[in-house]
Amino acid sequence: MISFKTWIKIFIDTLIYSFIFIISLYLILAFYNKFINKDDKFLIGNYYIFQIATGSMEHELYAGDFIVVRKSDNYKIGDIITYMEENYYITHRISKIDKNLIVTKGDANNAFDSPISKDKIVGKFLFKERILTFLTRYKVLIFAILLAVIIIDSAFSKDKNSIISNENRIMG
Repeated sequence: MISFKTWIKIFIDTLIYSFIFIISLYLILAFYNKFINKDDKFLIGNYYIFQIATGSMEHELYAGDFIVVRKSDNYKIGDIITYMEENYYITHRISKIDKNLIVTKGDANNAFDSPISKDKIVGKFLFKERILTFLTRYKVLIFAILLAVIIIDSAFSKDKNSIISNENRIMG
């Protein structure tokens, strides 16, 4: 029968290795986009990841949220899109469509944006990327928890090593 300490050790090791895997995957993809793909957009397949910079879309999207966007050929009023304007990205909701021109507006803004052409659109908002948003918002707390888990893991490892060492002395 597996002891409680062994279950805790397995749980902690799984948690640590999962966290390391997620961070490693993110860093590999970031490296690929920055140095190999040379794209200023974070691209995974046909999907882009952006971080919301302002509160212009509040109640739907908040500053600091990470979103996933995908290129589309079908846009309609009410869709949230990300487009490029003067070397920065804007994520707003479509308010009007007039042939090739689209007018957007941030949900928390009072005024409409200047019309843009469809070719400036990067893609349509699909969903918030909650893991990245959580990791960036609570990075100090997550770091503290990870540090505590590593310390606890170390304590269990030392306990196990001292038991093995004592058994070897008794048998030897």
